[in-house]
Order: sequence, then C-alpha cells, then structure tokens
Amino acid sequence: MINRKYLTTGGIILGKRLDLIKNIINTTKFEKDNVLKEVESQSNRNLILNEDDDKIIKKCVAKKVKAKRNDRLEKIEGGPNLKVRPEWVNLNESYNNKFYKQPTIQEKNRINRFFNSSEVAYEWSVGDFSIIPGETACSSENSVQNNNDCKNSKIDQGKRKMPFQLINGLPEIVFLGRSNAGKSSILNNLVTEFKRNKIIEVAKMSKRAGFTRTLNCFNIGNKFRLIDTPGYGYGSNIEQGTVAMEYLEKRKELRRCYLLLSANHGITELDLSMIENLIVLGRPFEIVFTKMDKIKDLSQFEDMIVQSGIQDLSTLPKLIFTNSVSSKRCPKRYGMDYLRYSIFESCGLV
Repeated sequence: MINRKYLTTGGIILGKRLDLIKNIINTTKFEKDNVLKEVESQSNRNLILNEDDDKIIKKCVAKKVKAKRNDRLEKIEGGPNLKVRPEWVNLNESYNNKFYKQPTIQEKNRINRFFNSSEVAYEWSVGDFSIIPGETACSSENSVQNNNDCKNSKIDQGKRKMPFQLINGLPEIVFLGRSNAGKSSILNNLVTEFKRNKIIEVAKMSKRAGFTRTLNCFNIGNKFRLIDTPGYGYGSNIEQGTVAMEYLEKRKELRRCYLLLSANHGITELDLSMIENLIVLGRPFEIVFTKMDKIKDLSQFEDMIVQSGIQDLSTLPKLIFTNSVSSKRCPKRYGMDYLRYSIFESCGLV
C-alpha cells in the first residue's frame, strides 16, 4: 500500500495522482510504459510523476513481479492450487510420528527466530583431542604452545590463559558423516533464514571430499556449541578418524550426535559401522538424510531404508530428511525446522 505522505504537494493530497499511480502499479510491466506515456501527455502538471513517485512505482512493481513468480513456482500441472511440495517432505512426519512428539507451529517459529537472529561465533579448531578447551591438557597455561604435534590447532594462542567463554560447559552437538556428505552445508543452512537465497557461509564448503580436516567448533547464540568433524571414508586419514573417535568417547559436554547421510548415495557399510560404534559408546544419535532433492525414485529410497535395518535399532533414532539447496524441484530448504527443533530438544532448550 502506498503511503500518502509521499504524494502530497503543499499539504494537499492529490487524489487523481494517487489513483494514477495505483493504476500503474496494478498493470503489468509492459502496460506500464503505455500508462506513463499517457501521464506525460496530461495537461495538468499535478498529474505528472516526479522522481520519488517513480521510485515507489518501481519498488511496488518489482514486488508484484516477484509475488507472481513465486505463485508460478507454487503451481504445478493438473491443479492451479496445488503447491510444489516434494513428496519426500512428508517423511519427516511419517517416520517419526509413532515414537516422537512433533513440534507445534509456535515451537517451530520460536526456534527458527533464534537461529535466524543469533550470532554464530567460530571458537576453535583442533587436530588433537587433548587440546580442546576444558580438557586436561589445557590446565597448563602454555599447553597449547608446547604441543608441537597439533600444527593445525587454533585456540586463541595469543592469550596465555584460557578464556572462560571457551570452557563454560555449554552443551555440544556433533555432525558426523562420510566425506562430502554435506555436513558443512547443513551447518550453514541451520543459521540461514529460510527467505534468503544465498546461504550464510559460517563453515567453509567444498565439493572436494575431505575438505574439513579438523574438529571445528561454532558457538550458536551462546546457547550451545556445534562441532563439525572431518568426514570418514574417501579423502580422510587415520589422524582425523582418531581425533573424531576420541571426541565421541571422552567429551563430557557432548549431548547428541547427528549422523549425516547422502540420500543419493544410500547407507554404506561405513555408515553402518559408525552407527554400531555410537551404540557401543552409548552416545544418543539421530540420522539426517541430506541432498533429498536428488532422489528421483522415492519408493526405491524407502525400500533402501527398510533393508538397512535402521528402523529396527534399539536406540530408535529420529530420521530427518533435508535438502540444502533450493531449486525448481525444491523451491524451499525443507527439513531444517525439524533439525533445529531436534537440536534444541537435545540441548534441553525446548
């Protein structure tokens, strides 16, 4: 709606001019030129549009064009009122309704507001578990400087004493998965507002497998920490696997693990081995399927889940289905609200 204060001359509202501008806004961009020519031909100067009016018109027309484009994306053949909602999105409810409470709209909105507005702070990267802030090796003031085996580690080495904010006992959740399973992409999507097309890059992403080589810690709104780990499998090495497993075994602040699996690659023996390790360690975990927008045959994908046996696990992990990239097939980034809720629930913040 146009604010009338922009359309006044000498304190008098130009009613004809207001109607004329509304007429322009309600036309298509092709008809707009014709209406403008008609305006310019008016003998009454009060009806001629100035620069401020033109800015208002352009802004409103652009908004209408964007709305029409979104409407087209939400329509599919065979039904103008049907929305492009991928069928796989319903899996988030159908696979978890039996054992878990579904988040309400109010809960989703509250948690989404937190993730959209909270500051995300990178805190540390380590290649050795013993130098993680709060662990035994950090009791010495110079422990970081004296540890020559961890050249990749970064923990405020310019300070002699460990800052309290790094050892304040915030709950931690960790992302695990094969190399190039989309762990860094999911992390970036978690802290990006749904309306944004461009993803906020908190964690560096790469199509190259094995890009993440250390444990990387991010503080989310000073409520919890999210740990990004090196991927296992192709492109990884023994040292990366050692630090990740030691973290899973010994870290007291760890509340829950999220095992990320590429939906288009299915569940491999390495994934099943990781699931077995988590069960043996007694670590609660959930399974997150990434890249669901690449699934072409949903029934075949569901058969794969049944054959893998993950639904029969005694720990009853949640199955969360997501896509990190919006496209014509997936105009939104689905599943993030379920993942956000699960993280809040794991950290006792619900």
